[in-house]
Amino acid sequence: MSERAKERQRAHRIIGVVAAADPVVAAGRTFAPNVIGAVADARPGEPPSFDELLHHATQLLEQAAVTGASLAVET
Repeated sequence: MSERAKERQRAHRIIGVVAAADPVVAAGRTFAPNVIGAVADARPGEPPSFDELLHHATQLLEQAAVTGASLAVET
């Protein structure tokens, strides 16, 4: 199994745990827990900077928010 596939599985587990949590009640309103995840990775031999990884992850999160996905994985 590839590292990306392992990270995807980990992200899905985290998303599942959050989704199974109790709703949050604030100001008389109830909110279901929700999280959007992103998996951005580096190519072997091409270590990116933290800023590059953060930029890729931000793009993936924005894409997931638009499409309604709970997880975006860099391809």
